[in-house]
Amino acid sequence: MKQPGGTTRAELAIEEKAKNLSPRDLDFVHKYLETGNITEAGRLAGFSESTAKTYCHELLKKPKIEEYLHEVKKNMAIRAG
Repeated sequence: MKQPGGTTRAELAIEEKAKNLSPRDLDFVHKYLETGNITEAGRLAGFSESTAKTYCHELLKKPKIEEYLHEVKKNMAIRAG
């Protein structure tokens, strides 16, 4: 259902969750959704090779990241029908 201004409730939920993440973390999550590979997504988001291998695995376990990822995937499923 569209809200005033043409934004859906799901889109508003995603925007709200995104406010809790740094731009780099947001970039990482979107690269992860594109590639499906944590290490590659980390590198593409600007993390070093070693950081991409370790920190990015832990990043996906953080509640803020998990919640955002869940909202984005839910919205993708809704759009896919």
